[in-house]
Amino acid sequence: MIACCGLIILSLQTIFGADTNWGSMRTQVEQMVQIVCALESALFLGQKIGIASLQSFGLYGSFDNPAGLASCLCIGFPCGFISLSGEKSRYRRYFWIGKSLCVFALLASGSRSGLICIMLIIMMKLCRGQGKARFLAVSTFLLFFVFLVFYIKQDSTNGRFFIYQRSIELMRQKLIWGWGLGGFDKFYMNCQADFFMAHPDSPYALLADNIRHPLCEWLLCGINFGLTGVVSILLLLTYTVKVALRKCNNDRTGLEILMVVFTMSLFSYPMSYPFTWLMLMFAIDRIYGISWKKEMSCFLLPISAWSLLACLNNSKLDMEMLKLQKINSHGIYETTLPEYMRLYNSMGDNFYFLYSYAVALCESGRPSEAFRVIRECQAKVADYDVCLLAGDICCSIGKYDEAIGEYQRAHYMCPSRFIPLYELLGALRKQGKTNDALTIAREIVDKPIKVESVEIDRIVDEAKRFVASNGG
Repeated sequence: MIACCGLIILSLQTIFGADTNWGSMRTQVEQMVQIVCALESALFLGQKIGIASLQSFGLYGSFDNPAGLASCLCIGFPCGFISLSGEKSRYRRYFWIGKSLCVFALLASGSRSGLICIMLIIMMKLCRGQGKARFLAVSTFLLFFVFLVFYIKQDSTNGRFFIYQRSIELMRQKLIWGWGLGGFDKFYMNCQADFFMAHPDSPYALLADNIRHPLCEWLLCGINFGLTGVVSILLLLTYTVKVALRKCNNDRTGLEILMVVFTMSLFSYPMSYPFTWLMLMFAIDRIYGISWKKEMSCFLLPISAWSLLACLNNSKLDMEMLKLQKINSHGIYETTLPEYMRLYNSMGDNFYFLYSYAVALCESGRPSEAFRVIRECQAKVADYDVCLLAGDICCSIGKYDEAIGEYQRAHYMCPSRFIPLYELLGALRKQGKTNDALTIAREIVDKPIKVESVEIDRIVDEAKRFVASNGG
């Protein structure tokens, strides 16, 4: 949305305004990026030491996880270095204070991909204009640093590699053209469930979670669009890097931003954040030296205006859905159903909306309608929570065999969780399958607990009582 507004302003200024000093404007953009990154860092550090309230903002600055904060700070980090030599000492002092805040914030966040990207920028600065020996020494140190960073959190690293393995397995099934847009959402969790169904004793079982991203943008592209998509982007990236090396002898800001996005995309999901797309546009502008002519502006203006209207409409729909979910959180479902019905034509392709709609229908005592909606949702996404809800809905309409299948699927998606087994135990008891229920109850009792909680203690105690009351 911000990008569309920027394109509209630039287009209007080019069409109706006087000549613009684009060099000065690019410098101002870099200064604004530095200020944003410094403020994000200060806010997060304030949250860490208890000065800033976590409820007023996100958990990590204005973001809800460390990946968002790290992508913002790392992608914005290269900005400002080119103009540093010509500035006064006061500006240089503020510049280094801002950069120091970014580094301290990344260290405090524990983002390993963020630390790798910061080291990459530093290495690029040190190797610039130096000989091959220095380049080799710095590259060796960077590889060692990457190894050390991933060795520190071994469980997290093992879980990450498990996701990579399953993602590659899914990608290989449709290697050339991929599964299409949204392919990862539709098929990944089923792939994970199939693995644990075939390997129930896998050491990865305790690490597996409900996954919405493969933690690598390149794998996501490969799953959705196959090798065709990955190779196309790599060719475009290679050409852009060649242009940057040829044209940008002094100013490597665009190239450095591009390299940070490339590196972060190997270990995280920076493309989920609008800031990344804005900085990519800025990097391309720095590399290619785009000049805004009236012909280009006349072409971009209607496209940008239409895109802005589409973004505003989507934002309005998302806000309406969030409002309905907030009402539902208070247990008031009947009053929201007319609004869900009204939004269905506009948001029927959004699986988050379909899930929320199915919950409202189920809690309002309309299980048959909820069953239809949850099946629509399952056609668009494979998800642990969706399977649990589908199981509950099937139970409420007496389809116990289907409910058992849904709970088993949810169990294999996330084997470390107790809720699917508990719901499966309940469905088997309702069918009168005492022997099968005893098997599940014993599995619950013997199951290792990943994270202690009151709810898990209640489930285990109930399973123990059921085993004891049936001669176990």
